[in-house]
Amino acid sequence: MVPNCISHNVCFLVDATHLKSKNDWKSDDMGSWKNNGVQHLQFVLQDNNVYSADEIQSECEGEPYTMKRIYYKNKSSPDVKKIVSFLEEHSQTIFIQYLFDGMELTVHPSAHGNCKRKRSSPYVRTKESTVQQLRHESSAQPPKAAYHTVHKEKGGIMKAVSISDLPRNRAQAKYARRGHTRVKSFDKIDSLTIMLEQCKRQQMNRNEQPFIREITGAPELRCVLAYDWQLDDLATFCTDPEEMSIFGADPTFNLGRFNVTVTSYRNLKVVDKVSGHHPAMIGPILMSQTKTFSKIISLNKETRGILAFGTDGEEELYKAMKCSFPYAVHLRCFNHFRDNCKDKLKSSNVPEEAQKQFLFDVFGRRVGEIWEQGLTLNFALFVL
Repeated sequence: MVPNCISHNVCFLVDATHLKSKNDWKSDDMGSWKNNGVQHLQFVLQDNNVYSADEIQSECEGEPYTMKRIYYKNKSSPDVKKIVSFLEEHSQTIFIQYLFDGMELTVHPSAHGNCKRKRSSPYVRTKESTVQQLRHESSAQPPKAAYHTVHKEKGGIMKAVSISDLPRNRAQAKYARRGHTRVKSFDKIDSLTIMLEQCKRQQMNRNEQPFIREITGAPELRCVLAYDWQLDDLATFCTDPEEMSIFGADPTFNLGRFNVTVTSYRNLKVVDKVSGHHPAMIGPILMSQTKTFSKIISLNKETRGILAFGTDGEEELYKAMKCSFPYAVHLRCFNHFRDNCKDKLKSSNVPEEAQKQFLFDVFGRRVGEIWEQGLTLNFALFVL
């Protein structure tokens, strides 16, 4: 038994081990309660005496306890308070106090706060044990049958101990059946099957541009994700020798056993107002077990004429791009190049001050509001 429909100042000591569910005490047929805060009190029990945290001495050998006290205010009748106290070390024993600030009265629950209908039935929280049983029945039979099964087993309107013992309505059974109240398992989900299905669906839908362009199963599993406008942009901005954007590729992360390589380029027809530079755009995305870019060329043959590509210096990535874009010049990422130089100086046991001076001389540095150019910029200007 749990307290329900309280109309007087009263206290209860509840043994949760005798409840069908440990949280059934929260359903007392008095509508919604607002949590007004939680308080933790520490004390020590020694020689049948209780000492608070302020009185605990370092040499005290008693067993420490923590009391958790939760303060509630009834939403239908704000003058009604509820205080729940229990020891965190022995949470099965719960002390519940119902307090009325003014006159003692019977609480009439109001409608749920999320309900938009003007005339709605009062909201009463269903016991957790009832919800669990409804969830179990809904997994094996339709919501209507599950609702009536649980309603009958709980005694129905005539024999139920409290309103919260009964399921609320059929909608609650439908909610449980849809899986909102149970944990979903992803162990049986086949990601490859889902991707193949999405690819076929997008290719058949003529009103929508496909994004999953191609999935190859042999000799290795490989997937290309790209819109037509991305491929057209590569052919437009990365193949013109007079005004050219560098085609960048970065194996950003691994998705299981697959490499996810994100490509990028700059839209030369647009200029950012703040930076004054052409904005960087995301290009095709490749998922594969080995790094290859031949599938981009098969989707748009003009992309074979890409004139420059940039990488982080990874040898395998460089070979794959050089094979796919034979006319392109390989450029290294400047930040990766600087980091490699810094790591090499550290591994060579060069003094820290000498490392900084070397990096300043090669890559330049900022002194106040003035940028001092390094050897890399001068070398680049000489080559141009």
